[in-house]
Amino acid sequence: MNDVDGGPPGPHGPPFPISANIQLDSMSIPACTSAECKTGTAAFNFAPPDKGIKEYTVPNFGEDKEILAVKQHLNAAEAKYGKWDLKKNDKPDHPINYKVPNFGMDQDIADSFASESSTSTQLGHKWEPRQDANGYWVTPQPFDNRSYSYN
Repeated sequence: MNDVDGGPPGPHGPPFPISANIQLDSMSIPACTSAECKTGTAAFNFAPPDKGIKEYTVPNFGEDKEILAVKQHLNAAEAKYGKWDLKKNDKPDHPINYKVPNFGMDQDIADSFASESSTSTQLGHKWEPRQDANGYWVTPQPFDNRSYSYN
């Protein structure tokens, strides 16, 4: 039975390939792409062909149709309902700072904690999530096996 890379199964075992099957016997020319070869450098030349900056004229087609429609609809609404004047509302029209009841931990969260605890006990491995320098949680990725245990 062959591994996914065509070799015999090894300590890495399927589905983890032993090699990546990369062709290493050809020369790479950094200045060449699949479209063309440039000489001298692989960097793209961002200067215009004539090396000068051109002044481009931008046509003025007038005010956008959507802006004209918004202005028309606003005028119609203000004519019907009165002038729209957005004033700061210092006093809210609903109660604030009210007491929120505490019903305890959600059952789904409690089930998740219980599942993690029983799995850690069965595997004999304590799962300890980590945060990076920015405070984001480090989640296991297929290419990052530091959080996995193969024992």
